[in-house]
Amino acid sequence: MKTWQALHTAFVVAEAGTISRAATRLNCQRSTIIRHIDIIETWLGNKLFIRHAKGYDLTEAGHQFTQSMKVVEQQILSLRSQLSFQAETVSGTLVISGLEPLFGLFAPAIARFADDNPLCRVEIQSSTAFEPLEKGQVQIALRTGKKTDVLDYVPVNLGTLRFGIFGHETYMAKYGTPETTADLVQHRFICPPIHNPRIPFSTWFDENVSPAQVAATSSHAYSTIELISEGIGLGVAPLFKQTEHMVRILPMELNWETNVWAVSHLSLYQTPKVQKIIECLKNNPQF
Repeated sequence: MKTWQALHTAFVVAEAGTISRAATRLNCQRSTIIRHIDIIETWLGNKLFIRHAKGYDLTEAGHQFTQSMKVVEQQILSLRSQLSFQAETVSGTLVISGLEPLFGLFAPAIARFADDNPLCRVEIQSSTAFEPLEKGQVQIALRTGKKTDVLDYVPVNLGTLRFGIFGHETYMAKYGTPETTADLVQHRFICPPIHNPRIPFSTWFDENVSPAQVAATSSHAYSTIELISEGIGLGVAPLFKQTEHMVRILPMELNWETNVWAVSHLSLYQTPKVQKIIECLKNNPQF
């Protein structure tokens, strides 16, 4: 360490020309500089400077030393630039987990990330487990509902996901269009298979739809939309995703919403890869 410090000191003296100017640049005492010059001249086995009243002149060895140090300086600056570029360049694999409908919602944002970072492969996993996030196997988890309060997780709010009840035109032609909530007792529904407190409309189905009204059950948004499109019954779909000829029913009375979060582990939150995907997700055109 002392040798490296002495090399740097001698190089500064060579450029500054005097001990005083070198001491100012290095913010150290003159005695320290003189000691460093002695160390490096002893280490190299050559005198680098000719000392005189007005300052320090370089010997032949001193000129060679200065040129070599300039090369080293350029190499270090080049290395710094390369490392900085690598730190900002996103590569490898980005793993995102979440429910399938969320990937449909954020497909434009994920596509933008992929376009902006061609060296990084995006891997999608349909899962709501937090364990892979804890182990570093997943970098971003898309979640809905309440904000997580786990200290090791960093949740970023991405917006609000809204839902409504829809029916297909063919269903309406056969069974009529409900005009009031009281009319719904005459209709058939595609329902969640079990109560799920994370689903904002789950309780409504439990309280308002009888077993006799259940035409089908579905735990996936896209499957529900397909069943609605086939005219099987009324069902809930996110407002961003409907197919042609689907009609929303009682939009003022029947609407639900939930927050959407991008959750990352604290240890990965500041990495360029996570920061860039979060930026894309926050600017998703669907919200």
